[in-house]
Amino acid sequence: RIRPTDGCVEVVDVGIALDRLARHFNVDGYDELLKVLDENDPLKHLRDEFVFPQHIRDDAGQKSDDVIYFLGNSLGLMPRRSKEIVNRELDKWGSMAIEGHFSGDLPWMTMDR
Repeated sequence: RIRPTDGCVEVVDVGIALDRLARHFNVDGYDELLKVLDENDPLKHLRDEFVFPQHIRDDAGQKSDDVIYFLGNSLGLMPRRSKEIVNRELDKWGSMAIEGHFSGDLPWMTMDR
């Protein structure tokens, strides 16, 4: 249902919501539904922009490449470009010192805007 206060969708029963989605996509079962949702995800191309942890182990103690990361109160997965960007700013700090606050592609004084 849609909350009248802010227009957000409020899911009361996840099972009902998934069943409706399955009917909408004309699929049987949640496994098939999840595959269809993944295939139709408009953001799926962004997955390659992030580094997925490789140290996570499955129940048998084996390394797992299939990591599902649900932790909304953290930094999240590291973007692949992070090291490049941070190193560039560290180099700028070394060469410009305080002037880095006001100069370059990412002036530090306005970085949060």
